Amino acid sequence: MKLTYSIKSVLRPDKKKADGTIPIYFSVRVGPYTTRMPTGKFTFMKDWNVKDNCPKKNCKANQLLASYLAQKLSAWELYMLELETLGKPITITVATNYFKENTKVTLYSFFEEQIRLWEESKQRCTLKSYQSTLNVLRQYSPKLNFGDLSYEFLQRWDLHMSKVRGNAIGGKFTRHKCLKAIINEAIK
Repeated sequence: MKLTYSIKSVLRPDKKKADGTIPIYFSVRVGPYTTRMPTGKFTFMKDWNVKDNCPKKNCKANQLLASYLAQKLSAWELYMLELETLGKPITITVATNYFKENTKVTLYSFFEEQIRLWEESKQRCTLKSYQSTLNVLRQYSPKLNFGDLSYEFLQRWDLHMSKVRGNAIGGKFTRHKCLKAIINEAIK
């Protein structure tokens, strides 16, 4: 059974602040489950369009707030469509994790997880090659992420392995091969 999902912005009048502002939350629904995620934004009840679940566009600040919320809602829906297209299961946890910064997948966290997943299916010496490649990458660029990978980065990393680490062609080839395999797994 395919689960349906939706999102909308809502006010939480039960959490009204002393200054009269009310927090804005995202109401996320996946199948029969609904939860609310804080946006970190606040508004007054008089500035909220209850029918459309968005700020009234009666001043510049409200227009910007409405634009911000619309962009977040649109980005979430795009993320969910990407997951659906990839055939990934959509659960309430997956849907709400989009808003949690600490759950974003980084290159190194993906690399480590992939090595753990391969522990049963790959030879121990192969896993050592992947772990070694991970360690060399971390040493060279501690904050490397998927978006930082480029042809120029790979050339600089290759030069680093030659000049600083003293790796021969075979050693560099193995490291490039391991990184390529990880990138291909991430694409899948």
